[in-house]
Amino acid sequence: MSENGIGQGAFAWRSSDEAPLERPTAGQPRPEAPPGSDGGGARGAPPSLNEGATEARTFKGDRLGPPLMRADEVAAHLRCSVEMVYKLRRMGRLRAVRLGALYRWKPEVVRAFLEAAEGR
Repeated sequence: MSENGIGQGAFAWRSSDEAPLERPTAGQPRPEAPPGSDGGGARGAPPSLNEGATEARTFKGDRLGPPLMRADEVAAHLRCSVEMVYKLRRMGRLRAVRLGALYRWKPEVVRAFLEAAEGR
């Protein structure tokens, strides 16, 4: 092993007079949180933002409306494959909302698609 710590494999960088810092492996307990921290939540976020995080993630249907559906949820609702959901989107028969590289479907659009299919 060299003085600058190069070639240590699973050990972190260190000066030559320090003990090596091993990476935790599966089954090893995690190190305790530093004193004064709550030990949870987002990294670097102040504790006030971490408190009540479950409330922030709960659905507020009266303000935002129903949540958008993923392709697998639409497929389960229609009892078809995910590939068929994407094919219906490409054909223009099942409109989707695009979020970057992702597609999501409004529940009312899926309901309207079903009602139109029943009328045929």
